[in-house]
Amino acid sequence: MARSRSWFSKIRGGRVTGNNQCGEHDICYVCISDMHLGEEDSLLTNIEGGNLDTGKPGEVMVKLVECLKEIIDKNEGSKKPTLILNGDTLELALT
Repeated sequence: MARSRSWFSKIRGGRVTGNNQCGEHDICYVCISDMHLGEEDSLLTNIEGGNLDTGKPGEVMVKLVECLKEIIDKNEGSKKPTLILNGDTLELALT
């Protein structure tokens, strides 16, 4: 049976190998968990004067995106990082 060439088969001793265009110190993966987008009391939700305003992003969401952009813009390689979203990305309250 042929060996799988999935992303995890390219990792050797903590370093990513193979056809990877990330520089040695570049960010190759951005992992975010438990964002709860859409939750009324999430720090990422925009609340204006006590009212939920889904027409624009919240202040913390804007700062998070600005931070990620500033960090990732320092990458030297041409490859953009892979976004990994773990658990509870969207808040889909059905009750």
